[in-house]
Amino acid sequence: MMDLVELSSRSSASADYFDAKFKEISDERTELQNRLRGHEQRQVIAQNNNARMKELFEILEQANFNLNEYDEALVKQLIAKVTIVSAEKIQITFRGGFEVEQAL
Repeated sequence: MMDLVELSSRSSASADYFDAKFKEISDERTELQNRLRGHEQRQVIAQNNNARMKELFEILEQANFNLNEYDEALVKQLIAKVTIVSAEKIQITFRGGFEVEQAL
């Protein structure tokens, strides 16, 4: 862009040509910045999801699954909430944000 400024100051060409080039470069720069921001946001979301999954797997690794009866402590450790979606479906939200819909 600086080269274009220098050329513009030395050239006898129309200012409109250089204005159009400046706008083109500026628009491209803005688009690239937006794409970079979007990529960074997707990376943050992926890192958050990975952290949630890691937390859930750590809980699962420590859990004793040789159960003969309902274990309230285990349920409280694994499940954050259960939402009734309809008469035929519930949504289970595990600790860490992982969600599953289940038909009844």
